Formats: sequence, C-alpha cells, structure tokens
Amino acid sequence: IKVYTSIGMIEKDMQVTYTDVAEKKADQASDYAETISLGTDTTVDAKAGDDVIKVDNMNFTSIDGGTGKDTLALDTNFTDGQDIVLDAMATKVKNIETIDLREEGANALIISEASVKAVTDDTNILTINGDGDDSVIFKLEENWIQGDSLVKEDGIKYDVYTLNGAEIHINADMEAGADTHTCVTFN
Repeated sequence: IKVYTSIGMIEKDMQVTYTDVAEKKADQASDYAETISLGTDTTVDAKAGDDVIKVDNMNFTSIDGGTGKDTLALDTNFTDGQDIVLDAMATKVKNIETIDLREEGANALIISEASVKAVTDDTNILTINGDGDDSVIFKLEENWIQGDSLVKEDGIKYDVYTLNGAEIHINADMEAGADTHTCVTFN
C-alpha cells in the first residue's frame, strides 16, 4: 500500500487509517481492508477489501466502496441529530453494503428503493446499523414489506424489508417502518 503524507510517501504491507484526507485521492486506495476518513470535497475509490469509510459531513465529492463488504460510517466529528437523505447521496456513493449511524445523537436515514439500489453493489442489499436513538424513514409512496428477522454473523438481530428487488437489513434496536415513523415525500 502507498500512503501519502505531508512528509512524503511510505510504501508497506499494512492496514491503514487515513486521517490526512486532503492527501487521500481515488488512486491511492489499495486492495487491503482500510479505514478511510473523508472530509469536504474528498473523493475515494476504496477498491478491494472490507473498508470502513468515515464521513464527518455529507460534502464529499464521491465514494466508491469497490469490492468487498464496505461500510459508510459517521465519524466522531459528524454533527448529530441530522436527517440523512440517501437520495441526495445516490449520485455520489456506490458499492456500499452497510451504513453505520451509531455515532452520538439521534440520526435519521431517509431511504427510497432507488437510493438503496444506487448506493449498493449488484446484490441491492443494504445493512443499516444504529442504536435506539437512530431511525430509518421510508419514502411515503413506497410500500416496503417487512419479512422475517435475521441474525448475522456479528450476533446482531436485523429486521428485513424488501421492495422490488431492493432489500434492507435494519438493526432491530432502531426504529423502522411506517408504524414508527413519519414518512416523507421528496424528489
């Protein structure tokens, strides 16, 4: 892996946490599992590996998780209590399998069928992690169908929802569905 820092380049086989986001560019990712922290106007192509891409705001340029099981997570500097509209990110995020809202505060992820299909890989399955303060809000006009719950290899129970080939797995500790949410209309 090549890591570019303010003092030069280091080349070594290792897992890396990038913190100097101004230096992290799309051509610098590797095939190793990485944790990549992004700031404003940053682009990343994570390539292969099970990567965690942390954002402290939604003003990044683009994110491509590449192959592997990739997670888009809120960074500790993310302002809590925000509504995150997945449709607004759909043109600049792809190949993400998990969204993690578990940083401080109550965050809401607003989703639609189209946005789930746009940000995921070919499986169209999105896992959403959060805690009791976080929630998922479905687009008003869509009728997501709740199926059986499942327990994944991490031991966490997930509620499963499907719609026209899109599937979401929502951490059972979170609020989800029309019964517990005010659904919204957006373009």
